[in-house]
Amino acid sequence: MPNLPVTGLRLTELAERLRISVQRAGQLVQGLERAGYVERASDATDARAKLVRYSARGRLLMQDVAELNAELWRDLARSFGPTELERLAATIGALYWQLVGLDTPLLLEPRVATRLPRKSARRRS
Repeated sequence: MPNLPVTGLRLTELAERLRISVQRAGQLVQGLERAGYVERASDATDARAKLVRYSARGRLLMQDVAELNAELWRDLARSFGPTELERLAATIGALYWQLVGLDTPLLLEPRVATRLPRKSARRRS
């Protein structure tokens, strides 16, 4: 959901932003749609296309997230001081972008380590 702008996106644009297939993006959107957080609406610029955008419930959720985030930052600023908190946030941000790259999207699913192939079972004689 953090990858979806308030104005919405076409499914193909969302897939590109997430660096996943359109099919997988469609599955994610379908799940969010079933939960009531997003909806598909006609694109005013192209009658054939649909936009994925926040539903009323999704907008409320994002508003709640923004309020909680602001509250967290206020609490942290009281604990560390605003200057130290900004310095810490800048350092963590720089470290993150150094590790993953500037154009990396937010991950919606945890990365799973690839499994090693199983050894073939030996037959006992």
